Amino acid sequence: MLDEYVDIQPYERVDNFLKAEIATHVTEYSYAKSSQHACEGALTRQTLKRIVEQAETPQLAAAEQRTEAKVLHIQADEDHVALQDQRRGTIVKLAVIHEPPQREGVKRVSLPQRFIMSSYQEATEDFWLRIADEISDRYGDREDMRIYIHGDGASWIRQGTKWLRNSVFVLDRYHLQQYLRPLCGGQEHCAKVLWTCLKNGQYRKLSHAVQALVSMEITQEETADKFLTYVRNNWDGIQVYYDRLHEADKSCAEGLVSHILSTRLSSRPKGWLDNGLAAVSNLRVYRLHGGKIRPEHFHGTQQNRRKMPKQIRSATQR
Repeated sequence: MLDEYVDIQPYERVDNFLKAEIATHVTEYSYAKSSQHACEGALTRQTLKRIVEQAETPQLAAAEQRTEAKVLHIQADEDHVALQDQRRGTIVKLAVIHEPPQREGVKRVSLPQRFIMSSYQEATEDFWLRIADEISDRYGDREDMRIYIHGDGASWIRQGTKWLRNSVFVLDRYHLQQYLRPLCGGQEHCAKVLWTCLKNGQYRKLSHAVQALVSMEITQEETADKFLTYVRNNWDGIQVYYDRLHEADKSCAEGLVSHILSTRLSSRPKGWLDNGLAAVSNLRVYRLHGGKIRPEHFHGTQQNRRKMPKQIRSATQR
């Protein structure tokens, strides 16, 4: 009877308050460290995994519509995560919606009204539809708002322009530099020539300059082909940088995915299973939004609870 009064489920060995604390730690630390922080290692890693998988990811409070915003940015990228069950690695998709960046000091930039969304084992169309619904809820269904989708050119990122009205793809410069640097062999003047061709929209001249680097044996032909193919496939996303009609601004997708997902999921050698990966990534995004994991997020199976007497209710509250 007392178990029913204080909502202890049959055969339950871990209290919901402890479960909430465990889930909070797991969003930052490994299962083993979370057990040490929450209960001095009294629970095994497998038990913590089961607890996290039981958690219901809470819904965030609805935000007020901001009809004054005219430009939105979406930083899209994915985190490559290793799996345990002898499969190849998988990805967790990330999309961060924000208004135009604001500079705070020399090196620091803030993202106003930042909102984070993650996706695992979800169809690309469904993910972009969720993003579209979130934008509609926050900014209304409007014709006068321009959306810039920043990313590395992956097909799932470019598909966003099909699902979001008035959206433009912007290639992340970090990934472009990853292809451009190996071409120049550390020679800055070569890099400047290539960047000038990109800025002026001169693809043919860029191709001739790259072939000249191959002829002078500064770079290998395979590296040159990879660069030209990458540039050709993402030419529209590069030219947006220099178009005065657009406000593309700089991309920061790589830094965001590192801070939000990689820190917990892949920065050190880890192996995940599907359910644990989905649960931890969802709870981590919820926590980064300022949400707090509570005992009521771990529902029980008991249907008919006894009405608690006033004396016991006051005692349990204390």
